[in-house]
Amino acid sequence: MKKGLVMAALSLLLVAPAAVMAAGADDYNTKGCGACHGADGTKAQGAIPKLAGKPAAALAEKLKGYRDGTVKTPMAGLMSNNAKVKSLTDAEIDGIAQWLGSK
Repeated sequence: MKKGLVMAALSLLLVAPAAVMAAGADDYNTKGCGACHGADGTKAQGAIPKLAGKPAAALAEKLKGYRDGTVKTPMAGLMSNNAKVKSLTDAEIDGIAQWLGSK
């Protein structure tokens, strides 16, 4: 019985990150992030940064700040006034950040 519970717990630990990553990729694409940052977050042009491979925690913090209007950077106006950014939940932001951070 104990072995079964341990195996079930381990399988959840392996599946949960995959599910979060898949949801993050989906949210990134459905919210239109790729229009500026590229389909996989690797596009950088002018003031628009490449996002792929950056630390997930930093990406999440910055995106939450844009959503909440607390980040003051040259891109803040564009990002903070974006309705899709404003509509993101913490869970969606965390998923997007984890997906981008894994690239």
